[in-house]
Amino acid sequence: MRATYVEASLFKEGPGSVLGITFEPASAGDVVVVAALEAGFLAAESGALRLGDVIHEINGQAVSSASQAGMMLQAATGSVRIALTRENATPRNGWRNVTPWTAGRAASKRCAVNPAMRPAVPVGGVISSIV
Repeated sequence: MRATYVEASLFKEGPGSVLGITFEPASAGDVVVVAALEAGFLAAESGALRLGDVIHEINGQAVSSASQAGMMLQAATGSVRIALTRENATPRNGWRNVTPWTAGRAASKRCAVNPAMRPAVPVGGVISSIV
């Protein structure tokens, strides 16, 4: 079956910049879910991502684990494209047990919101950490 997924575009200034996203394994299936979006950081401010989104690709590379997704985003610079589905998924250990996000360590490394970046848009396709 063909599913529709969304491409969220964010701009990351450099490898040390922080978007403010926490990824966790989902409760169902072998997928990665957006478990937290830290207020004041680009991921939350842009509105491109939502809690419960399932991440499938980052910059065209398939995502197979929460730690891999985090490493991919940490290393990314410039335009970051995230292919996702709006599934309202739940983290494997529930919403109360999401890894605490330490905004203090990243306060000086925030990515600025770029008003020129377009919001998430649907794209076609087959659906087969803290950053």
